[in-house]
Amino acid sequence: MILDTTVLIDLQKELRRGQTGAASRLLETSGDAAVFITFVTWLEFAEGFGDDDRLACERFLAGFQVLWPDVETAWRAARVSRSLRASGGPIGDHDLWIAALALQHGRTVACRNEQHFRRVPGLSFRAY
Repeated sequence: MILDTTVLIDLQKELRRGQTGAASRLLETSGDAAVFITFVTWLEFAEGFGDDDRLACERFLAGFQVLWPDVETAWRAARVSRSLRASGGPIGDHDLWIAALALQHGRTVACRNEQHFRRVPGLSFRAY
């Protein structure tokens, strides 16, 4: 499973409050399945931290395996982008990269905003 940025933000809030919520339950119900984030998710989450908080951000993200793009990812992203533009429903570049990595690695995307991901042909997503 690949976590979208919303999952990380919600998880961080739940941990700060000491309360279990939807993000925590999502991880609890994932069992032994590998949990990943993408380089885009890393970037988007890190945007919420200043340079002084870099260590805290990196500590939080250290528990997740990061998926990085390669040439195959770029081709998949281009293919998905063409398909969505042809059907009149493009999505943002960040979500496009996440979708391409999920398709490439055969992973489900866990997200709160399923609106964009729902339009990607063949993409599996899990709303929480």
